[in-house]
Amino acid sequence: IDAEAERDATATGIRRAFTRLAQQAPLVVVLDGIHWADVQSLELVSSLMRRVDALPILTVLVTRPDEHVAAVIEGVVTIELGGLSQFQAAEELFGT
Repeated sequence: IDAEAERDATATGIRRAFTRLAQQAPLVVVLDGIHWADVQSLELVSSLMRRVDALPILTVLVTRPDEHVAAVIEGVVTIELGGLSQFQAAEELFGT
């Protein structure tokens, strides 16, 4: 099996698994750090998010601002969060 066929088989398997799970109950998929993902992984994420079938799948992507991720999140709801101040970070860590 060449690399492209293996990638296609993996993508098909993930789509089938998500479809089966979402047919049983609503599904939430959380992907953190997608700014580290390679192009093929981003293409897979994009294709999964833009499915035309009406399955109850919520996809949450966590990323830093990054140009190679922009195409994946274009046209979807985004919530931009600012960073924490040093005081806020300490408060979260130590509960002070």
